[in-house]
Formats: sequence, C-alpha cells, structure tokens
Amino acid sequence: NTPRAKGILCFSLGNFWLAAGSLLKLCFQLSETGTHHEIEGRVIWSKGARNGDSSATGMGVEFLNRDAASTLAVELENLD
Repeated sequence: NTPRAKGILCFSLGNFWLAAGSLLKLCFQLSETGTHHEIEGRVIWSKGARNGDSSATGMGVEFLNRDAASTLAVELENLD
C-alpha cells in the first residue's frame, strides 16, 4: 500500500534525491485499484541526509499536469 494522508503521497526512492528545479516523471500503480498513473513534476525542494543530520529528508514535488493530478486526487479520495 502507498502511505497517504490528505493531499500527500509518500514514495520511497531509497537514498536518492534530485536538486530543486529538476524535472521528473512519476510512474506508479496503486495497489488498491490497479490504476497506472504517469505524472510529470518539478522538484520544488530537496533535502538529503547529511553528515550527522537526523532531521527529516525528502523532496517536495509540484505536479505539472493538473488533469492527471486531479484524476489521482479523486481516486485517492475514493479509497477506503
């Protein structure tokens, strides 16, 4: 299952971060519905683990295709 909270999707990319401004394409399938999604995005912030830094790490991604993002949001709202 994909961890989720309202408005947030959590993906694990392992020990991998892109710089802010990087473009990416997220391709994934929700296990609950089997629907395949492809959404292009831009990294708006990125924070990787640094020497001894124990604070949260991750990347903030802005979806560029509002229609694809809306379709995903509706699907996530209908889960449960």
